[in-house]
Amino acid sequence: MLLGNLKAGLGFGASYKAIVTSSAFVLLCYFYVYSIASFLKFPIVIFQNGYSYNAIFENTYLIDKNWDTLFIITLTVAWLLLAIRNKKFGIATSLIYTALAMTTGLSGFSLFYYLTVFMSLPFILSLLIFDKIVKENMVLEIDTNLLLINYFSIIIIISSLIGIFLSSSFLLFSIQPSSIPIHNYTYPPYVLFSNLTPVLVLLLMFSFFINISMKKFNLHKILSKFKGSSLSVPSTAGYTQLSTKAKFFYLLMIIILSITLFLIPHNPAVNETKQLIGVDTDEYIEWESILINSFNSGNFSNQGFVNLAMGDRPMTLFFLLLLIQFTTMDDPSVIEYFPMVLIPLFVLTVFFLTKELFSNDTAALFSAFLSGASFHLLVGMYAGLYANWLALIVGYVAITLFFKYLKGSAQRFGIFFFISMIVLLFTHVYTWAIISVVLVILIVYSLKVGNNSRKQLFFLLSAIAVSLVLDIIRIYFAGTSSGGTQQMINIFNYGLSLDDYYQRWENLSFSTQIYVGGIFSNFIIYILVIYWALRSNIKEPRNVFFFIFFSLGLIPIFIGDEVLKARLFYDIPFQIPAAIALTQMMKTYNGKMIAFSLCMWILFICVRTLFHLYVVSPK
Repeated sequence: MLLGNLKAGLGFGASYKAIVTSSAFVLLCYFYVYSIASFLKFPIVIFQNGYSYNAIFENTYLIDKNWDTLFIITLTVAWLLLAIRNKKFGIATSLIYTALAMTTGLSGFSLFYYLTVFMSLPFILSLLIFDKIVKENMVLEIDTNLLLINYFSIIIIISSLIGIFLSSSFLLFSIQPSSIPIHNYTYPPYVLFSNLTPVLVLLLMFSFFINISMKKFNLHKILSKFKGSSLSVPSTAGYTQLSTKAKFFYLLMIIILSITLFLIPHNPAVNETKQLIGVDTDEYIEWESILINSFNSGNFSNQGFVNLAMGDRPMTLFFLLLLIQFTTMDDPSVIEYFPMVLIPLFVLTVFFLTKELFSNDTAALFSAFLSGASFHLLVGMYAGLYANWLALIVGYVAITLFFKYLKGSAQRFGIFFFISMIVLLFTHVYTWAIISVVLVILIVYSLKVGNNSRKQLFFLLSAIAVSLVLDIIRIYFAGTSSGGTQQMINIFNYGLSLDDYYQRWENLSFSTQIYVGGIFSNFIIYILVIYWALRSNIKEPRNVFFFIFFSLGLIPIFIGDEVLKARLFYDIPFQIPAAIALTQMMKTYNGKMIAFSLCMWILFICVRTLFHLYVVSPK
């Protein structure tokens, strides 16, 4: 079965024209991206040894400047000769292009030569579009680019594997990557396309309104070539339900992979001076020291609920203290390795939340993988967002109980939801506030459309309101500066400003491409989420839940600073709609190869980032 799929993916049984035109087009695109980006000197941001650097994409080629342009010309000519149905026209076009390239190259007019080289891909794309618009297969051979998706996927997989090998070569084989005569072929295109991230984020925040507009003006027909009108995958689909053993095995592998990834920057071969990776780790060490010293002084609860971090995360601090008391490790080690507890819990909660929302095991496993190899792992480690991370675990449990209760399940799920919201409040107030706002808006929406029992909705609304009242009571008795709600007001007072409106684009670019190592610049995730957003059914409460999250980002994007933007990005469960998009791709032709290649690319970016969390001060 596996061998048969591999042979089909490589093109066994296909015509030589399909193989050659597809491979020529893929290689042409690869060489073309490197060459034109180096020629135009696009700005990029590189994360290196703990720092984000502004740089220019220049003198970066697959081979070198001359060989790359020669390959572009050769591949273009080969594609034209084989793809164009009218052989006389194909030969004439190839000869004209070759003559034009040779003439401009030998004449010394480098500008005209590069214009000739760089017109190759637009010309081929125009032929492909013309062939589709005018009449099917009138201009090009019927099997032209038949294996295009396969070969794009294969080249991404191979490049990602090479990138992972280069990144880990010193750790695994004590070989410096610079001594290996192979380029990192995946990272340069990644940082180049990451320039699209601010635009993609903006589209994502407006996705609800874009979706409505597409439905209203029938623009969704653009996507009609894809099967299905939405990404709501029915639970009856053959691959949505897996056996218990299979789910356990895959989840175990994902957790082991995620923990292995976490250990990379802590390995002595990588972290030679035993640096603390998390930026906030020092603060947690100080807070835990204060708690330990106040344990027998009667001031313990006052420190946790009032003084430390202005009382916005007492449950997190107490949980860390519990770990310190029951281990023989010193404070920094316990706190630095706290994600080893968080990672399995986070992966499992995301899995069960996705399963609850979409009743799809494949989507749930994809979301679990993305949770352990994307934003939350990397930002959580780099910034040391331990309270935020733990609060997301509690919050996702609360959301799971929220939807389970709305489905008419037992009353106990509503009670458990109420308890989880109280725990969330005292775990990290910022995360509690964001999730509470999203759920309140969803409840109001559900009351308006009448999808659920009003009694159930009012009970859920009351549970959120009680958690708010509890914090207000704490503010009253402990002081106005210590309450979580008051702390949230302070954050928004300092984080939101009309002055930021005039720097909205700069702040958005900084938040996604530079802040916290530019980890939020993963355009692959955003493209997958946009794909989901444009095709999802906005009338379903589970989809509305995500649209509320995205739309909530419009406020900080326009009048918020970079810190507030990044905090919101971290709380948004991007991985779940991205996983649904990957699952839907699995249903399409060659979808498994596409999904696997994108996961490999994401995994490579994660591995490379982890190897560069160790800080080396620039000379």
